[in-house]
Amino acid sequence: MITKDQLDSIERFADKLWAKVGLDIEFTRHFLDRLNDSRNKKDITPAEIQRLFKQSYRRHGKKIGALGKDSQAVIKDMETDINMPFVIQLDRNGDLDLVAKTVMRKKDFKTSNQKFTVEGMVSFKEYLTETKISPTFITHIETMKPIDFLTLVKELESEYKGVLKLKDISITEKIDGSSLTIGQDSKGKTFINTKMSQRYFNPGDFSSFASSKGYDNSISVNFDNILKEVQKDKKLQSVLSKYNDGNGIVITGEVLYVPLATETKNNKLQFIFMDYDKKNLGEEWTFVPFDLKDFDGNPIENKDEIFNALYKISTKQRKYTDANLKIDSDIDITLSLDKVRKNILSKYDNIDAALVSRKRIDKPLKDKLKQEIAEYQKELSNQILSYVRAGKFGDDFEGIVLKTKSGNTLKATSARFKDRRAKLKDIKFKKK
Repeated sequence: MITKDQLDSIERFADKLWAKVGLDIEFTRHFLDRLNDSRNKKDITPAEIQRLFKQSYRRHGKKIGALGKDSQAVIKDMETDINMPFVIQLDRNGDLDLVAKTVMRKKDFKTSNQKFTVEGMVSFKEYLTETKISPTFITHIETMKPIDFLTLVKELESEYKGVLKLKDISITEKIDGSSLTIGQDSKGKTFINTKMSQRYFNPGDFSSFASSKGYDNSISVNFDNILKEVQKDKKLQSVLSKYNDGNGIVITGEVLYVPLATETKNNKLQFIFMDYDKKNLGEEWTFVPFDLKDFDGNPIENKDEIFNALYKISTKQRKYTDANLKIDSDIDITLSLDKVRKNILSKYDNIDAALVSRKRIDKPLKDKLKQEIAEYQKELSNQILSYVRAGKFGDDFEGIVLKTKSGNTLKATSARFKDRRAKLKDIKFKKK
């Protein structure tokens, strides 16, 4: 079942993506109801909706962005049989909205409107070079909606008085690796999958899929090798079998697989964008688990026990570790919060109403607020990051995930990662 909060997170992600072609994403009230309708037979997951927006933008973004007002069409995912009828509407500000009217899982969905199809999963090379979105819907401080950021500021003021004490928070590193899930089904058969692939049980399946779609399989062959080694690893199989109670076990994390890395200066390895010290990594792979479920997606309670069992089988070649980071002192964000209080919350009236208004008369104030708040979002993110000296595997790190005792999960992305990503994407992935 998809909750309203999860759908809101998907909307924030989709808004940021589709803004590049001038579209804002909106959902009708009926959309959420139909998401969780029993007629779908198999539940539609947040990852599937996220994939629908990501893949349709990748393949049809410019075409859909060029559709005029009142145009109607359907996005159809051939892999998942999910259909999403939409209409392009003009909002009160004169901006174009892509309004998702409904959604359903139906193989033979019929429509007289234009169809934009997604015909399978992305190539592994595309997957490895794209900006990853966490399936757990982490709130990125710098990209959260302005109104949500102001709510966060108020919470941090009232609950923590501007100081995040070490006893009230946990900080983990966001690893700049490849998504990898390792698991067993209910019969004890071992599989792996990436965030964008299905579960594969047989070495060679990744390469076969890539070849069938006309992709270069130089990346996928590495995942076949991982699957082969995972199935041969007696210690790892022992852990999976021990905690597989008949409902399967699924461990999701990030893998730093050395054959996928490029060696850089000073004995470092670059997997995606960041450079990690070889001495801190496993010689073959480093696996950082962060989520645990059974084969049907239900949480497994004794996560810490199972993860600790994984850590204990680490070797020089294959390392299993957490991503926990330690800092030396409480995080004092008083200065950033005070600026927001003085220059935004105390300065303007009816801020919430202005930020959600679609009236043309409110647009100048709305734009001004959004611009000013964005600067404070960046400042707060940087202030939190200033307390982190280095990452788990070296000076470079993508970012941190900070969890508070009240349940907030916030991500701050390092300036080094953003700069490196921008430069490398321009150099390596620019279309010829």
